[in-house]
Amino acid sequence: MLALLVVLAQNVPPPVAPEEPAPRRYGDRGSHHLGVTIGAGGGSGGFVWAAGVDWGYFVLDGVAPGVELMATGGSDVLTTGLTLATLRLVPVRTGSFSLTLVGRGGRVFVADHRDGWGAGGGVSVMFFTGGRIGFELGYDVLALFPREFCADLTRSCRLDGLRAGVVAGF
Repeated sequence: MLALLVVLAQNVPPPVAPEEPAPRRYGDRGSHHLGVTIGAGGGSGGFVWAAGVDWGYFVLDGVAPGVELMATGGSDVLTTGLTLATLRLVPVRTGSFSLTLVGRGGRVFVADHRDGWGAGGGVSVMFFTGGRIGFELGYDVLALFPREFCADLTRSCRLDGLRAGVVAGF
């Protein structure tokens, strides 16, 4: 009997330490996105400022519905506010870099002008400097409609431009 116990004890594998879970990345299911945009510039139209915030919740890895609030204005530029629903897709995610595609649509408010609607999207890259906090650089396009709303605002009823900001995933 003792010989049988010795043989069985030799075939028992050693206990295995549980694996540590992989560190969470930006865009993991159950995490949040928070972005803040603040900017200023100049050009032929004079001084221009912009400020905004966007938030999303990742319902699946790399997929986050959310909202975006933005305001722009300046000298010789109409003050504009945007309230948009967003869908953020993150097809490339690493610990230090992410590529993001964002679709958006919603209400466009213009000071001293009739309000309208906007729909469009953008692409951006995020560079994470520590954990899930970093910088975002991107390009956005927003089509304005109906034509009666925007014909006197822009030649093409379209807003487009560069985006820069700070992002956090938590």
